[in-house]
Amino acid sequence: ELYSIAQKIEQDPIIHPIFLLPEKAVNLKRDQNREYVVGSDKVEKYWDEFFQWKETFPKIFHDNSLVAPEELAQKLIQQKGYSSKELGILLEKT
Repeated sequence: ELYSIAQKIEQDPIIHPIFLLPEKAVNLKRDQNREYVVGSDKVEKYWDEFFQWKETFPKIFHDNSLVAPEELAQKLIQQKGYSSKELGILLEKT
């Protein structure tokens, strides 16, 4: 899915995929405070799946556990994610 998204937005190199992945404990606590709770089992399952992809695509995953939204936005503005070509090459290796 990551590669598919990148291919679709490659026409506009200004857009790059970004995934916010706080620490698991933070993510679980945030879920408890949401209006519509997803549930700890689902949050843990999805977190584990995304964490595995974080090692493959480290430039697009960002830990937002302890970072103020403004600070994270500044950091992301200064960074660039993977192009669809880079994602394709990485996926071929996995």
